[in-house]
Amino acid sequence: MTARTFYLLSRDARFRGYDSALALAECIVLTQGTREEERIVSSDRVGDISRAAFTAFGAEEIARAESLDDLREKVREAALDLPDFRIEVVKIPGRLRDNSLDIQRRIAEVMVSRPDLLNPKQRLVAIRTETLFRFGRIVTEASTDWGRPLDLPERCSRSIPDRIGRAMVNLAASPGDRILDPCCGAGTIPIQAMQVGIETDASDINFKMVGATNLNLARLGYPPCAEVADLRERKGRWDAVVTDLPYGWFGHEEEHRQVDDILDHLVTLAPRIVVATASPRHAAFEGGRFARVEAIPLPVSPRRSRYIHVAVEKPASKAPAL
Repeated sequence: MTARTFYLLSRDARFRGYDSALALAECIVLTQGTREEERIVSSDRVGDISRAAFTAFGAEEIARAESLDDLREKVREAALDLPDFRIEVVKIPGRLRDNSLDIQRRIAEVMVSRPDLLNPKQRLVAIRTETLFRFGRIVTEASTDWGRPLDLPERCSRSIPDRIGRAMVNLAASPGDRILDPCCGAGTIPIQAMQVGIETDASDINFKMVGATNLNLARLGYPPCAEVADLRERKGRWDAVVTDLPYGWFGHEEEHRQVDDILDHLVTLAPRIVVATASPRHAAFEGGRFARVEAIPLPVSPRRSRYIHVAVEKPASKAPAL
């Protein structure tokens, strides 16, 4: 029987307003798992979360129980020989009164091997939620390489945060894919894609933004990929389109029409679309072409949210055998 792996969403995902939906969607795509509880996703496979923006780690489950006493008994029965281990404790929510040191000590008491708190060879984790204790061995972690150097030569005040850009890329593409960002701005999405081995084409109608993207890429050692182009005139086919539309902030009727025209064209360029807009735009993805469409709210202020739309085409049907 294959051991299950549980994944912990980063604390920032819960406490900086990204809660969630975006963090959860990214983790599910990377692990093919399902949500179990707040900040916890479970899967029957070990997914590669090294490029994740909002997942801290994945742990191979050793035991779970409703009480610490029952968990200790299951760990005792497993007779675990994990030399030089260290147990980390996570409480969800953090206000739970259980003492973390007590949880560590009581589990360690029933382990076969001895701990090494300073130089552990095995990192174990106990997660205490309001309903369960979970105990496992950490087997995969995020690299947190999504942060850019602070001294990049070009920046844009409306650029999406690097971490959000990484999550958007992960929702649409995998290393080896080729994506298009037709509103590249200062290059957040191209940078995040190239950092994880995803080939990227980029463009912007503003020549200054094209220059900014290529300068930033050069600063990080990547080749230039941006050109001046109106995205409504882009032609070609990519594995995915990932972009943050810089339109629709003010809700003018003309802006709404502009966004509609843009989305109508974007959906012809790739089978997977991840696009951030200033308002929900479900109508652009109607018509039966897409197997899955969701709009993920992303709070940017107490009164305003962006919406990250994820649309995945239905697989092409096979021709009947003759």
